[in-house]
Amino acid sequence: MTTAAEHVIEIGDSSATVSGLTADEGAALAEEIDRPSHLARCRECGAKVTYRPTSSGAGFTIIKHSQPDPETTFGVSASGLPMCPDGHGEMEIADDQIPVADAFEDVSEQLAGEAFQRSLPGIVPEFNWKGAYLELESMAVEVDALHAQAKEDAETARESKKHWEKRAETFQKMGLEFRRRRREKGDGRVEGAYLTPDVQSTDRCRFEELSPGVPCPICTDADLRVASTVLPGSEEHGVEAKDLLERREIDVCVVELAAMGVIVPAETLGALPIDQLSEVQAWSKDGMQNPERREELLESLPKGLGRPCVVGDVVTSEAEPGDTFLSCERCDGRVASKPTGSSEDLPIWPAGTLYGTNCPGKDPGHRYPSNGKKKNTRKAKA
Repeated sequence: MTTAAEHVIEIGDSSATVSGLTADEGAALAEEIDRPSHLARCRECGAKVTYRPTSSGAGFTIIKHSQPDPETTFGVSASGLPMCPDGHGEMEIADDQIPVADAFEDVSEQLAGEAFQRSLPGIVPEFNWKGAYLELESMAVEVDALHAQAKEDAETARESKKHWEKRAETFQKMGLEFRRRRREKGDGRVEGAYLTPDVQSTDRCRFEELSPGVPCPICTDADLRVASTVLPGSEEHGVEAKDLLERREIDVCVVELAAMGVIVPAETLGALPIDQLSEVQAWSKDGMQNPERREELLESLPKGLGRPCVVGDVVTSEAEPGDTFLSCERCDGRVASKPTGSSEDLPIWPAGTLYGTNCPGKDPGHRYPSNGKKKNTRKAKA
């Protein structure tokens, strides 16, 4: 009975220790490894293949070939030689035709190739714990260095952001200050320091001087006070505060009118004379404070609201492409429209809502003169 033994198979200058093989199996394995390779060539197309014959000689192992397709297969002739993949029959041995440069290149590639553990039957190499640990250790050092670099970059980014914010603040202040100086030079006013809240508080507000008891909408707002580019005691400041207060009052009136079912643009109210605007504002406040009187108030509109359109139902035009619009029940005109395919939304106003201040009413049409005979009003002569 043949027992398993340990054998050393000599392969060139290297050696491999094989466990679990009999002497015959070890010898066969050594013969397989040391078996030389050959170059076969087709006489007609010149196809080449480098192969290593099996121990039986009835087959071979392909090492490399010259075909463009890496999956090309080669048949085996009766003599054990490769068959041409293009159908030209048995290929001939061409070991003597290997160029010297190619031979040296093949040897250099083999010598420069990375060493690896061959997969041999019955061999299970021991796991390389030392190599794995050293690899993890080197990766840990690399990760730690990258983390330190990331922290350094983050700190640099924070410092850069601080410098940017500081310069941006200085830039804004300088721009406003130079604008103020330019405008003051133009109208002859005296230059002052940058309009900080402390500096502004030292000047008496021109608006409050002209309107006793009415708080200035600019001076009482911290953001507007800092953003202002004129001195509080200047005439320009008084005009700006007055315009701002009027715009706010008009915006409030627009909201109150909408709550009562009357839609009037702010531009329309702003164009009204002072007396008519005041009447409209008083009318809307009365409706907000006394909801039970709204129907009564809507029966008698103030002069400033004129004759508004009465919003009807939503209509879709029969034209192609058709538009969706709100029509007026009085003049049949369009109060608001949405073209087909438009991304804008049609206003959601219930039927009966009053819109605008200038409805033309129904078109009376063209009136033709009467064709009847004129009555003779002259008295007959006696």
